Amino acid sequence: MQQALRVLEQHDRGHQHKGHHGGHALAPFPKRAYANQQAGQQQRCAIGRALVKNPGLLLCDEPTGALDYKTSKEILALMEQVNRDYGCTIVIVTHNMQQAARIADYTAFFNLKAVGQPGHLEYFTDTTTMFNNPQNEEAERYVSGRFG
Repeated sequence: MQQALRVLEQHDRGHQHKGHHGGHALAPFPKRAYANQQAGQQQRCAIGRALVKNPGLLLCDEPTGALDYKTSKEILALMEQVNRDYGCTIVIVTHNMQQAARIADYTAFFNLKAVGQPGHLEYFTDTTTMFNNPQNEEAERYVSGRFG
């Protein structure tokens, strides 16, 4: 737990908010139930809980999907810090191509052929190749916006 709080504290030092009361990233809402916290605080809390066991892999499904742009950037910065400082591999599932292009080292494109059918891995490569010169027609159509 101490490691998780250290990550949140270190991240928060660089992201002071109006009305922030210091301490770690959860400090502004120390007595609020999880369900009553703002979405960004809930994400920080979820990341902290996930780090308690010191995992080698963190799987995040649409971690910023319900957040505004500013809070999304803060959460992604926190995730980058976790990756850098603790060597934790982070897998992010997202439909947000700009987010994937900004944060990912590698990108996988999964294709769902029909609703209710399992999808499959269509293409996997480094992120620069995925967005600048994909070697897969389906992936190229998707990242260029010509999909469907």
